[in-house]
Amino acid sequence: MIDIAKEYRVALPAWIDDELADVPATAPSREDRMRLVHRLADRNWREGNGGPFAALVAERESGRIVSVGVNVVLSTGVSSAHAEVVALGLAQTATGSWDLIASGLRDRLHQPHRAHLYPRSAELVQHATEYGAPTA
Repeated sequence: MIDIAKEYRVALPAWIDDELADVPATAPSREDRMRLVHRLADRNWREGNGGPFAALVAERESGRIVSVGVNVVLSTGVSSAHAEVVALGLAQTATGSWDLIASGLRDRLHQPHRAHLYPRSAELVQHATEYGAPTA
């Protein structure tokens, strides 16, 4: 039998609790969210966990912060442990939903600006949803 690794672990660094101690549960504006992301990114590189990268997932309507992530590539040895991957994975764990990307694809704020990067992407997403794709 082949002996292979069967799991790996990616977690936020211990300092995250201290950094979030004075942060309100909601960040209603994009500016508020970006201030927090910049703050976390700055702390992350100074702590040596990974690059100066951070991300967060917030509810679109309320601004409630669902999760945050920082780049933990160096501290975990996992090359895919980028801030946005960590934040999204923790948001999926927090909400119990693996389908958060689907609601992001229906994002009316950002999608129009991304459409030119992927010609016909909006049309493809619309048709996929019409035909029953669960995560289009």
